[in-house]
Amino acid sequence: RVPRSIASYGIWVYNSTNQTVNVQAIGNVTNDQSYPDYTIGSVYTVDSGDSDMYVVSTENALTPFVSVQVSAGTAPTSGAVYALVITE
Repeated sequence: RVPRSIASYGIWVYNSTNQTVNVQAIGNVTNDQSYPDYTIGSVYTVDSGDSDMYVVSTENALTPFVSVQVSAGTAPTSGAVYALVITE
Protein backbone atom coordinates (compact mmCIF):
# COMPACT_ATOMS: atom_id res chain seq x y z
CA ARG A 1 0.00 0.00 0.00
CA VAL A 2 1.36 3.41 -0.97
CA PRO A 3 1.46 5.91 1.92
CA ARG A 4 -0.82 8.92 1.64
CA SER A 5 1.01 12.19 1.01
CA ILE A 6 0.85 14.95 3.57
CA ALA A 7 -0.58 18.24 2.28
CA SER A 8 -0.13 20.30 5.44
CA TYR A 9 0.82 20.24 9.11
CA GLY A 10 -1.57 21.72 11.64
CA ILE A 11 -0.10 22.73 14.98
CA TRP A 12 -2.73 23.20 17.68
CA VAL A 13 -1.63 24.74 20.98
CA TYR A 14 -3.60 25.25 24.20
CA ASN A 15 -1.97 27.47 26.81
CA SER A 16 -3.36 27.02 30.32
CA THR A 17 -0.41 28.80 31.94
CA ASN A 18 -0.62 32.25 33.49
CA GLN A 19 1.74 33.74 30.83
CA THR A 20 1.75 34.26 27.07
CA VAL A 21 3.89 31.65 25.29
CA ASN A 22 5.83 31.73 22.03
CA VAL A 23 5.50 28.75 19.70
CA GLN A 24 7.95 27.85 16.93
CA ALA A 25 7.44 24.94 14.51
CA ILE A 26 10.57 22.81 14.24
CA GLY A 27 11.51 20.35 11.50
CA ASN A 28 14.02 17.54 11.17
CA VAL A 29 14.84 14.87 8.59
CA THR A 30 15.29 12.11 11.20
CA ASN A 31 13.67 11.18 14.49
CA ASP A 32 16.96 10.36 16.23
CA GLN A 33 18.40 13.91 16.38
CA SER A 34 21.35 12.97 14.15
CA TYR A 35 20.79 16.16 12.12
CA PRO A 36 20.20 19.65 13.53
CA ASP A 37 16.64 20.92 13.89
CA TYR A 38 15.53 23.83 11.72
CA THR A 39 12.73 26.35 12.15
CA ILE A 40 9.61 26.30 10.00
CA GLY A 41 7.85 29.62 9.50
CA SER A 42 7.71 32.35 12.13
CA VAL A 43 7.19 32.32 15.88
CA TYR A 44 3.61 32.96 16.97
CA THR A 45 2.16 33.71 20.39
CA VAL A 46 -0.66 32.08 22.33
CA ASP A 47 -2.15 34.12 25.17
CA SER A 48 -2.79 32.75 28.64
CA GLY A 49 -5.95 30.62 28.70
CA ASP A 50 -6.22 30.62 24.91
CA SER A 51 -5.68 28.16 22.07
CA ASP A 52 -4.55 28.64 18.49
CA MET A 53 -4.03 26.63 15.32
CA TYR A 54 -1.10 27.26 13.00
CA VAL A 55 -1.09 25.57 9.57
CA VAL A 56 2.02 25.01 7.47
CA SER A 57 1.79 23.80 3.88
CA THR A 58 4.23 21.05 2.93
CA GLU A 59 5.22 23.27 0.00
CA ASN A 60 6.89 25.49 2.64
CA ALA A 61 8.04 22.74 5.00
CA LEU A 62 8.59 19.40 3.34
CA THR A 63 9.97 17.47 6.27
CA PRO A 64 9.16 14.05 7.71
CA PHE A 65 9.35 15.14 11.37
CA VAL A 66 7.63 18.19 12.84
CA SER A 67 7.60 19.28 16.47
CA VAL A 68 7.18 22.51 18.40
CA GLN A 69 9.38 24.59 20.64
CA VAL A 70 7.58 26.54 23.37
CA SER A 71 9.10 29.45 25.31
CA ALA A 72 7.90 32.34 27.45
CA GLY A 73 9.31 35.80 28.14
CA THR A 74 8.29 35.40 31.78
CA ALA A 75 8.31 31.93 33.29
CA PRO A 76 4.79 30.68 34.06
CA THR A 77 4.07 29.80 37.69
CA SER A 78 1.02 27.64 36.99
CA GLY A 79 -0.66 25.64 34.25
CA ALA A 80 0.66 23.73 31.25
CA VAL A 81 0.96 23.98 27.48
CA TYR A 82 -0.56 21.25 25.29
CA ALA A 83 0.41 20.92 21.64
CA LEU A 84 -0.66 18.56 18.86
CA VAL A 85 0.86 18.21 15.42
CA ILE A 86 -1.83 17.08 12.98
CA THR A 87 -1.21 16.00 9.39
CA GLU A 88 -3.64 16.33 6.52
